[in-house]
Amino acid sequence: MTIKTAIAFCLTVFIISDTVAQNADMSYNKITVSLSYYGNMLIKPGVKAGVEYVVNQKKCFKKNKRKSITDLIVKQLIVAGDIGFFWHPHSHIAVFNYYTLNYRIVKPSKRSINTIGLGPGVYRSVYPKTYEVDNMNNVKSVSWAGRTYFAPVVVLGTGKMINHYWIQSWHFNTNIMVLFNYNTGFVPLLSFDIGLNFKFNKK
Repeated sequence: MTIKTAIAFCLTVFIISDTVAQNADMSYNKITVSLSYYGNMLIKPGVKAGVEYVVNQKKCFKKNKRKSITDLIVKQLIVAGDIGFFWHPHSHIAVFNYYTLNYRIVKPSKRSINTIGLGPGVYRSVYPKTYEVDNMNNVKSVSWAGRTYFAPVVVLGTGKMINHYWIQSWHFNTNIMVLFNYNTGFVPLLSFDIGLNFKFNKK
């Protein structure tokens, strides 16, 4: 069922992007808000929301020798914060929060976006129906039981500009999160998210 949900969400994003991208203005807003389907290994379902702020932006031109034209390339330095969760069936619910410094290249002529980011994060596992035995041998239910991990993340992203009305772009990100102090070592988590970036203010 989760695979069907992911596929349906992906198709919806692509349909929206194709529909609203026609005759779109390729300007870029400084602040955007994102909403994504987030899945650990894609099939463990979750949701992620975030905010991005363009700290610095530089426009440069590169000559395309094959087409004898000059292409505009926009290079951006972005700070971003994301929060979300996903459900691991028969195990736990994971809640995470991370902050990244991103380097992004935008090619307006192709409407393409490519991003790489790195930053610190926190990951909290929450276990359902957890109990403990106290000193009097009484069994009690434990709320919010789980563990918290330091979880830095690397983000590799791609997408397309839409920039029409209140939608700026769609994205597909590969996230590599590393949980430290996991038992006696660390463990990497591979996750993917696909979603939309919404305009928050005028450029």
